[in-house]
Amino acid sequence: WDLGIFTELANQYAHLHAPIVDIKGPGYNLLGDHFHPLLVLLGPVFRIFPSGLTLLIVQNLLFAWSSVPITRLASERLGTARGTLLGVSYALSWGLLEAIAAQFHEIAFAVPLIAFGVVHWLEGKKRAYIEIGLLVFIKEDLGLTVAAFGLILLWRAWGKAAPRRTLASLKATLTSRAALAGGLMACWGLFWFVISIGVILPLLNPGGVWDYTGKLSETEQASSGIAGFLHQFFTPAQKYATLALLLAVAGIIGIRSPIMVLMVPTLLWRFAGNVPYYWGWEWHYSAILMPIATIALIDALSSSSSPRKRTLGALAVSLSLLTNLVMAWTGPVGSYVRGTYYTLDHSAGAGAVAAVGTGKAVVSDLRMLAYLVPGNTVYWEGTAGTAHVDMAVISPGHTAHEALGGPAAWASNQFGGMWVITYNNDGFTVLERKN
Repeated sequence: WDLGIFTELANQYAHLHAPIVDIKGPGYNLLGDHFHPLLVLLGPVFRIFPSGLTLLIVQNLLFAWSSVPITRLASERLGTARGTLLGVSYALSWGLLEAIAAQFHEIAFAVPLIAFGVVHWLEGKKRAYIEIGLLVFIKEDLGLTVAAFGLILLWRAWGKAAPRRTLASLKATLTSRAALAGGLMACWGLFWFVISIGVILPLLNPGGVWDYTGKLSETEQASSGIAGFLHQFFTPAQKYATLALLLAVAGIIGIRSPIMVLMVPTLLWRFAGNVPYYWGWEWHYSAILMPIATIALIDALSSSSSPRKRTLGALAVSLSLLTNLVMAWTGPVGSYVRGTYYTLDHSAGAGAVAAVGTGKAVVSDLRMLAYLVPGNTVYWEGTAGTAHVDMAVISPGHTAHEALGGPAAWASNQFGGMWVITYNNDGFTVLERKN
């Protein structure tokens, strides 16, 4: 589903078109779903390599690239051995591996921007403000992450202004250059958050609304109103397991670093949401939290004045690495290594794609969406509505195979007209409209 959507978006950008993604719905502008204009960068790459696989490779390269500044910073501040181990730990972190298994999402661009931005800020480089500031163009909620970064700048500036943080020292801090930078970052993030969910997304959305408002409310099982919201926010226990895993990636000591504040906006909307996928450690929702947790570990250790700093560092890095290794083995990577990860022979599917060709308006089930996008206008059977389609593609296990009269009768009932089967191999079936 998501890979098909983003493949169609990349295809539109590659041909200098607006991101109209018919898979989401006929004529649907994807900038009305999430605010991610920075994904226009996919266009030139997709123009050269027009395939859904391109997006998967781009995401993997971006994740790998994000390990460069983190490993460098860790090696400089913790020593080569521990820095290398922490770099390996980050590269294998469960949030990144789960995101890879969930195929492509816009956060692929956010991960390296956070990694480079926060590291460059710790190194005193001004480019950090640009890197963090660009997050607002990847997804609307990341404006709150940028605002949180601004608050961290203010907090650190306040701590440097006087031995103790007092109201008097706060007033002095607010006139400093560091405070100005923090205030500007906070305002920049909040501005784009408000303008995206309040103006841009509703303006471009076919329904004239921000689609995700309804996913931040009480569940059907909870009481209504505030009581229901609070009940859902603090339950189920899965949320606490997610927090424990994040704390372990940060080596526990990472909680001492204000950088951990960058996690708060993401965790707030996830735990406030009524979608169970938001709460746990699976899918792509924790990918942007991995560089935050790892850099917070480095920051906390390097600023520690404990006489047992070396031992503390070894324990923190070991905990982070062990957590990520265990999660890798129990997650999709381990399943793949053990041969239990779900796979399907797509040789027959490739024949179906070839049978469709290009220049067609084609409707498909979920499995074949991304494969059919290059060169075609693609619809998903669940959102095609009254769109006129020339061809239909179904995969093994589809209900059309069991329908009375077979796939041709199913297509006629669903989309009107008369249909004939032009390709059928191992359950992959292509149908063409004849009138």
